[in-house]
Amino acid sequence: MSEEPTEEDRAEFDRLAREMMNDTYKLIGKGITAWSKGEGLLVDIAAMLLKTEREKAGLVLYSINNFHTWLSIIEELFALDPRYTPLRPDWIKISKRLKKCNDVRVSLAHHALGPGKGFEHFVESDDDDFSALFPRLRPNQFDTRARTRKHAAVGMEELSTFIDDMGTALEKITELFDQMIPIFLERDERLAGQIKRVKEKLQEMNAHRAAIRADYGG
Repeated sequence: MSEEPTEEDRAEFDRLAREMMNDTYKLIGKGITAWSKGEGLLVDIAAMLLKTEREKAGLVLYSINNFHTWLSIIEELFALDPRYTPLRPDWIKISKRLKKCNDVRVSLAHHALGPGKGFEHFVESDDDDFSALFPRLRPNQFDTRARTRKHAAVGMEELSTFIDDMGTALEKITELFDQMIPIFLERDERLAGQIKRVKEKLQEMNAHRAAIRADYGG
């Protein structure tokens, strides 16, 4: 900057910093919500594959802490049932997308939002890249595990990308679910047809029995 920054400049910087922090918190909330919706849809799919209630499928999946295990179980269930096996390639594509999103999800769940570099950095730096000024999700300083250090800090750009990717994932999961519904209902319709035929046969047998008893005065 060619001139010494004024108090007004500092106040304007602080105002923008607060706005960026608030905007980032909003993105974090949207990201958590999108992920939670995705988990709910996965429970729906697992319930259909397991032929059980969603509450039971949810109890099983949410008792498993490793999300990759969720994806693996669902993939195996697609392979196990010949009726749904043709849809397995679609599931694998969705699974790969969710695995990619999971790294950011880990940050949303376990990392804290910290401010970017302050006003002095803004004044002294000649770099046109202002990303260092943005707030970012970072792990706790005492989390020194190797896998944690591999996670890059997550800022507004990464969060926006995550939300877009999750939006696409939700659309793909919903499309897959819609394809599964007719397959699932076909079994119930076939069973209902069998029950109807059995009832009709029983009615015929009862009518025949009643006719015989009438003939012989039974």
